[in-house]
Amino acid sequence: MAVDTEMELRIHQSSSKDVVSGSQHFQVELCLSVDQIKQGLIKEIGCRNFAVLLAIAAFMDIQTSRAFPNVEEIAEITGLSKPTVIKSIQELEKVEIAGKPIIKKIKVSTSAGHFKSIYFFTGETVSEVPKEFTAKDAIALFCEYYEQEYGISYNVHWSREVSIVRNKLISQYSEEQLREIIRIAVTKYSMFSNAPEYPTPTIGMLCTWLANKAAGMLWQEQKEQQEYQNKIAYAEKVEAIDSAAMLDSL
Repeated sequence: MAVDTEMELRIHQSSSKDVVSGSQHFQVELCLSVDQIKQGLIKEIGCRNFAVLLAIAAFMDIQTSRAFPNVEEIAEITGLSKPTVIKSIQELEKVEIAGKPIIKKIKVSTSAGHFKSIYFFTGETVSEVPKEFTAKDAIALFCEYYEQEYGISYNVHWSREVSIVRNKLISQYSEEQLREIIRIAVTKYSMFSNAPEYPTPTIGMLCTWLANKAAGMLWQEQKEQQEYQNKIAYAEKVEAIDSAAMLDSL
């Protein structure tokens, strides 16, 4: 028996709040189709390759279906050697489920002159190689929002702040997440702090507590948006059922 439908690999995000400490907790889960597993999904991909696929998927960004793990990270969480991981990735690029590839890899150059791999889970052809979102890009975006919000330019200490943005933010968030975190951190700063000695946000704040606050608000916005979409879908479903019942009564 073979898997007869395109592979299903979903990401589910959820958040909760500790009512005692007030701390926010976030959780991301990978969801697989039980039917596809029973049909032989693991067998078609191969046990070793399946483990590598899940390791890559653990780094996937929900908005873009891209993942950026390096070979060392994949080897660490799978227990495989780096040569074995490299071989598995090469084999995964050739695997098709129901006639469609499950993963595609491209390489992009970094600002440091190295190359990094980007993995796509859409199975679509990538027509344009994406530009890496660097620490300088993040700082430039912060400065753009800052000037729009406060009417003055932000004074960047490039030698110090590029390093902390790279280590604290670029390594922790995807490009899409970080763009939204920066937007929220700057434009809604007054919701996070009312200290008169710190009337405006700084990149130092962003790289410590402010990014966490903004990330929490981002998750809440996404949750509310998803709940709203669910309500719309439910209302449309109820309306369709009511319409059908009305027709049946005629």
